[in-house]
Amino acid sequence: MVARCGVGHPLVIRNHPVDADGHPFPTLYWLTCPEAVKAVSRLESDGWIKRLDQEVELDPDLRAALRHSHEAYAADRGRFHPGAESWGGGGGAARGSKCVPAHSAHHLAGAADPRRP
Repeated sequence: MVARCGVGHPLVIRNHPVDADGHPFPTLYWLTCPEAVKAVSRLESDGWIKRLDQEVELDPDLRAALRHSHEAYAADRGRFHPGAESWGGGGGAARGSKCVPAHSAHHLAGAADPRRP
């Protein structure tokens, strides 16, 4: 476990970068608090991935910050399994905001928020 929510539930856990069979597991940081999962799921269902990706296309600073966030996520993965840094960033992606829960969990685990340089 990496972080707890206000009522003491595990908020974020860190998974091993490979599953029991040795296959890549793209989600290193997992959002686990039921309230946080509901809140982030609402954002996704309200179309925030598309909105964020549009914002990234228009804002070079945000695009660079998100790229750095993916690189940091990948580097974290590589610290726990050498070579795993080549598997991509948050949610296994190398760009964009593919997985809001993965990005949220990474930020809550202590990574920089790309929207707030």
